Amino acid sequence: MELSNQISNIRNLVSAYMLPQIQLTWQIRQEDIAVGAAIYGATASLEYKWTSYNVDTGTWKLIADWNGGNWAGWSDNKGTYWLRAEARNAQTKELVAEKTIAFAYAPGSKRINGTFSGWQGNRVLLGMSSDAQNVSYQMKIYDVSRGTWIAGFRSQWAYWKPSKGIYWTHYELYTSTGKLVDTRTYAFGV
Repeated sequence: MELSNQISNIRNLVSAYMLPQIQLTWQIRQEDIAVGAAIYGATASLEYKWTSYNVDTGTWKLIADWNGGNWAGWSDNKGTYWLRAEARNAQTKELVAEKTIAFAYAPGSKRINGTFSGWQGNRVLLGMSSDAQNVSYQMKIYDVSRGTWIAGFRSQWAYWKPSKGIYWTHYELYTSTGKLVDTRTYAFGV
């Protein structure tokens, strides 16, 4: 009898450590932030619920109520939040995973929201845009075959005259204090 109790206790401990784990991700978009969840170890059809807690005001806000989508769009005022995702079994409604993370949110935060590279005659026009104020722009060109940076521009728009080869066009956005806040890199072949 004692051995069977020990085996039962071991099974319970193992089960507790094998509960599905929820991982959160997000993507900052033009109008909102897309928040997503991935559940590892879940075997049933799941439903998700998203909420946020405003630390400054002490209030909860529903982002998306229980549904089958593991992504939701979230926007709010600038502030510090707790972002919470819950997942439950769609049939039994039993909670299978939950996770809360801290999240500092700033609408229209400093980010690159568009890049451009296009031929104009024998030169390439490079450019980028951002909805942020008081920022500076830098663009760099990396020559893949030579393994080195070959050009750099400290402006929002620039002309570049490439030779035949494979390059990376690299875009950087900096705050007024010189802090790098966003980058984009693309392959470019001539």
